[in-house]
Amino acid sequence: MSSLVSLIPKPVLPWFDSRCQTFNHFKQLATVHIAAAKEAKTKSDVSGRTSTVHTSLFCHIFSSEIPPSELSVERLTKEAEVLLGAGTVSTGRTLDFISYYVLADRNIRKRLEEELDEVMADYPRVTPKLVELEKLDYLKALIKEGLRYGVMHRLPRCSPDHAIQYKTWTIPKGVGSYRNVFFIPDRWLGEVPALMARNLVPFSRGSRQCLGMNLAMAELYIVLAVLYRSGGAKLELFETQESDVTPAHDFLIPLPRLDSKGVRVVLRSEG
Repeated sequence: MSSLVSLIPKPVLPWFDSRCQTFNHFKQLATVHIAAAKEAKTKSDVSGRTSTVHTSLFCHIFSSEIPPSELSVERLTKEAEVLLGAGTVSTGRTLDFISYYVLADRNIRKRLEEELDEVMADYPRVTPKLVELEKLDYLKALIKEGLRYGVMHRLPRCSPDHAIQYKTWTIPKGVGSYRNVFFIPDRWLGEVPALMARNLVPFSRGSRQCLGMNLAMAELYIVLAVLYRSGGAKLELFETQESDVTPAHDFLIPLPRLDSKGVRVVLRSEG
């Protein structure tokens, strides 16, 4: 997407879609910082002095044993764009999804507020530690349910050997089918079946596991606790319905219908 947007003349971008300007803006910003890190490393090698440029991921990359052919500014700029997307879109989507159900269901919001009462009592004077938030069972259940639905692909159920009969429909063998998924945080409370816990893999596993998993979880715990604590912001849904979060398209992450304006809220004043 960023490569395509970069081909569009800058004066045309606002007319085409104002949001597309963000891609080029970030690309330009990343290019400047990466070029500065590369130049600092070159000067450091020549002078033998330690670079005074602020340490960043790319400073470490330039100091690594990666072949020079892989260290072009253009190549690393693309890597920066990938990091930005991976570190913001997926977490943002999950927050959208969880927030909709918290705001749409008074019971969910009430239970969350009550659980947060003690740990968030002195916020913002005292910010609770992440480990304290991770001990809150209902908050943890909300996050797990949001990750289950908000960022994971809908996996097809497939019978390889026999046809499946569902009411008046026959699903031939080898043909995938999907089930509707319902937002039920309580499924993660109490004794959770080991198989269900094992199969929750929103960050994948093994050598391809998400590098930012711990950061993403910390963001989810902290943002949700701050937004939905008792005495916090008085948020209400605005012209938003369940179809604005229900997955309708698989664009690497599941997204709602194309004409959706996303989860929109209004902030009510006290009293």
